Amino acid sequence: FPTRRSSDLTFVDGFVKSYAEIKEELGFDGIDIDVESSLSTPLLSAFRKIFKKLHAQGELVSMAPESPILDPGNPAYEGEDPGAGAHNSYVPLVDTSIINHVSWVAPQLYNDLIPFGEDPAKYVQSLNAGTKVEWDGKLLEIKVPANKMVLGHPATAAAAPARKPPDWQDQPGGRIRSEEHTSEL
Repeated sequence: FPTRRSSDLTFVDGFVKSYAEIKEELGFDGIDIDVESSLSTPLLSAFRKIFKKLHAQGELVSMAPESPILDPGNPAYEGEDPGAGAHNSYVPLVDTSIINHVSWVAPQLYNDLIPFGEDPAKYVQSLNAGTKVEWDGKLLEIKVPANKMVLGHPATAAAAPARKPPDWQDQPGGRIRSEEHTSEL
């Protein structure tokens, strides 16, 4: 991936042009980002530019981060080496300076531990709490609006085999119904 600004712009313009060609051929209406590892600063910078260009064209922009990759409420992910690089690597794609160019964010509530002791309500609250995270010499604020949140949940246990899901995921509708009238969600 390019690291210089001019080649960064070339990459962004090339990506948007390629997307337009694929859209013409296949009828896509946007992109979904699902990178399940660390994202480098140059790639994040390019995605931010791509999101703005596609959004300006009326395209949908979504992403499906794993919970450790978007967890601004915890300074270090439970059980993860804080220097590993993946923790909070999606933050620059959802902060207040870019979130208006994103259609929705769908955190995966499977495979990895759900932050805050497996409590999805507290996790969602943390994504809108205004937590500040440093990135590329800037202090970013994380406030993902509720209308941009879609919680990713596997259809079956076989769809997310990395670990046993928490008990509430056995009957996810029951959890949602029990909390739908609270201010937590």
